[in-house]
Amino acid sequence: METTLFYPHEEAFTEAAGQNGDLFKFKIPAKERVAALKHLDLMNINPFSLYRSEDSLVRTIARRECLFRDWDL
Repeated sequence: METTLFYPHEEAFTEAAGQNGDLFKFKIPAKERVAALKHLDLMNINPFSLYRSEDSLVRTIARRECLFRDWDL
């Protein structure tokens, strides 16, 4: 089976919609931002896994070092 890396907008939109064509938007409170980003990163959903560019790699590393790490100074 061939893996498609890119989908036309209409096809991706159709697959993302629910059974009735509904789309869902999740609003996460700002105070839960870091926890949500950590959970996504644990599932390998981060800028680098999505975009595969040098810029996204730097953003992913910076997020892990500056946002996720507990600094004991």
